Amino acid sequence: MHIERLEIRLTQLISEERTQNGDYTSLENFIKRIPIGIETVQILIFVGAFRFAGK
Repeated sequence: MHIERLEIRLTQLISEERTQNGDYTSLENFIKRIPIGIETVQILIFVGAFRFAGK
């Protein structure tokens, strides 16, 4: 349900950036590489998109 709120272009950008420049290493790394608003970051945190960071 929350993922549906993300814009299609943003999801493509996240994927393209990862493909071109490697995996995201932390939440901070992700935010530096993707122009994203705080509300969208909150949605991604809520759905567990940053579990890879171990936090």
